[in-house]
Amino acid sequence: MIPGRQAAANSAASIMSPHGRLVAALVVVLALLQLCMLPTICMAAVQYDYGDALMRSLLYFEGQRSGKLPTQQRVTWRGNSGLSDGNSAGVCTSLQEFLSTH
Repeated sequence: MIPGRQAAANSAASIMSPHGRLVAALVVVLALLQLCMLPTICMAAVQYDYGDALMRSLLYFEGQRSGKLPTQQRVTWRGNSGLSDGNSAGVCTSLQEFLSTH
């Protein structure tokens, strides 16, 4: 350390009383605690719309359905699919077909 700086540091430390050093340390600790709490405080202000999230989730799963779809299907771009899957291998694809063969 540079001798002049050491002398300045020693004189600053000697000027500040023990009570002043304690107050300064507490201010630093409180400032750090506030910085740590900032994300928690900001996240508490965020409001989640769980009803909207549930509606979007159900809409997603309705779009993933396969087979003969109901006429009131909300995902209008999705049509019937997989109606003849397994026919070439002799797999039963409907309950009615399964019951008629067993």
